[in-house]
Amino acid sequence: MYINKWDVARSVEIVNGTNQVAFRFTDAIISIQSLYFGFTILYHSLQRNPFSSKHSEKKNFFSYHFP
Repeated sequence: MYINKWDVARSVEIVNGTNQVAFRFTDAIISIQSLYFGFTILYHSLQRNPFSSKHSEKKNFFSYHFP
């Protein structure tokens, strides 16, 4: 069976290109998710007046952010 090396190279290029696109897409999704979570945590902590040093608020932090 004769295999043309240029066809093999082209198919490998196509597979590599799609893999790169998929990896970039997942990277973008992960970065967007982390940005969103960071902003929501910042927003909630700013809403709750972080300068007040009440003990109940410090204990309540994890139950507030991760219900």
